Amino acid sequence: MELLATGKMVLQTLNEAGYEAYFVGGMVRDQLINRPIYDIDITTSAKPEVVMSLFEKTIATGLAHGTVTVIINKIPIEVTTFRVETGYADYRHPNEVIFTASLEDDLKRRDFTINAIARDINDCLYDPMQGLNDLNNQLLKCVGVPTERFTEDPLRMLRGIRFVSKLGFSLDHETLEGIKKVSPFDVIFYTPVDDALSPSLPLDAVYRKAGLAIMRSGWGREDIFVGLHGGNNAEVNGDLDA
Repeated sequence: MELLATGKMVLQTLNEAGYEAYFVGGMVRDQLINRPIYDIDITTSAKPEVVMSLFEKTIATGLAHGTVTVIINKIPIEVTTFRVETGYADYRHPNEVIFTASLEDDLKRRDFTINAIARDINDCLYDPMQGLNDLNNQLLKCVGVPTERFTEDPLRMLRGIRFVSKLGFSLDHETLEGIKKVSPFDVIFYTPVDDALSPSLPLDAVYRKAGLAIMRSGWGREDIFVGLHGGNNAEVNGDLDA
């Protein structure tokens, strides 16, 4: 409860200063399916320099991408400005980040519909990608065109398989077809796969089997998934479970 209360303090400060601010991403998803939350992400119309001016203690975590970490009572809360992204020349990071005034534009850039739900301080949901419907149906579905999402960042394919494995969801047909069309070697060459599927949370054997089945049906192989243990890449492991 202390984590959530601290997050609401950040929302309130931003709102009172005249800016939109919402909980977003994995925290909202996990709350909606009654899973515990371990960190909080906030998206806001406030620019990074404004966020830093509103709080006593902040860390410039990723100013180029609009992210500032606000520290309150030793609790870190990540606050990121609404943004759109263009180009992924390195298959991992956007070539350009453009700040926007639109929450919907920010949600459109996200990977899966279940991660594209925002929640305000009054618990009202903003769900232009229909992620709540997919959560209720236990369905993992890409935002937009799956091949575009996976080509931008091939790690999203592994994230998708991990979500299916961890949550016990089914994979949307078009999303699976997108995985089939994008070569797994994009993942091998452009992401640290030895770390990407490190099981930081234990997976139920049935759900792990489902993940392996997707690997086989999508790429005709499962060795990318099997035996990948002990990874220490914080960026990749964090992004995988977000």
